[in-house]
Amino acid sequence: MKAKAQSEHDEGLLEYLEDIIGTSKYKEPIDEALVEMERLQEDRGVKMNRLRIVEKEKAALQNQKKEAEDYLRPKNEHVQAQSRLWQWILWRCFVNEEEFNNRIVSYPSMRIWAAGTPYQ
Repeated sequence: MKAKAQSEHDEGLLEYLEDIIGTSKYKEPIDEALVEMERLQEDRGVKMNRLRIVEKEKAALQNQKKEAEDYLRPKNEHVQAQSRLWQWILWRCFVNEEEFNNRIVSYPSMRIWAAGTPYQ
């Protein structure tokens, strides 16, 4: 008896021992698992290729992204500065209004006008 069978239908010493031990029942599930593993490896290869392509496209767009950010950064700073200016102007208006109202109330002749009665 040869150590291993030459074809699928022959039986060698290895196949004979597998039958005795009972491990021959695992041969078919192992073969199925190997087929599934090969399929999954092919899927992985396809996805890895897609990933490499996307990474190249992303790297190509990095310059354009940097250029856009460099263009928008000063615009954003300008808008923020304008916002701070308008907030300061609005705050000054409120302060001036309060000071004006305090001055009106402090003048005796203006108290009547500030209370809502017509000036005489």
